[in-house]
Amino acid sequence: MPIVSESTEYVHFADSRRRADRVIWAGLGRIPDPKTDVPAIVVEFVSNRHRDRVRDYEEKRRQYLAIGVQEYWIIDRFQRIMTVCRGRPGEPAEQIIKENEIYRTPLLTGFELPLARLLKVADDWAGPVRARKNSGSTRGSTPQ
Repeated sequence: MPIVSESTEYVHFADSRRRADRVIWAGLGRIPDPKTDVPAIVVEFVSNRHRDRVRDYEEKRRQYLAIGVQEYWIIDRFQRIMTVCRGRPGEPAEQIIKENEIYRTPLLTGFELPLARLLKVADDWAGPVRARKNSGSTRGSTPQ
């Protein structure tokens, strides 16, 4: 059974670590050790700032695939797409999932991700966060 992080998780490298929005371990047959086990899938929600977009689309992609992450999902609510980057030989290195499509991965048998539904949740969540930032309030900043 796949294990999904419930909150932000760190992906560990030989000499550093990166914060990821979500990580999924699959195929281990046991509870993962986040400090030593490489996640099968890493998920990032892209920020709108240019430097963050470069980091998510380029830097993190290189780093995650280099350590053996099998799929890196870049969810971009601004462009309304999800980019799936793969490090497995014999498969396309990149696949673009459009808003109206459903994504399936062989890493998670029976799993389906209707991207439109996920983007709606991201949009709904971002609205209250923007409103709190504009009002200066930090109370309730994490959705339950």
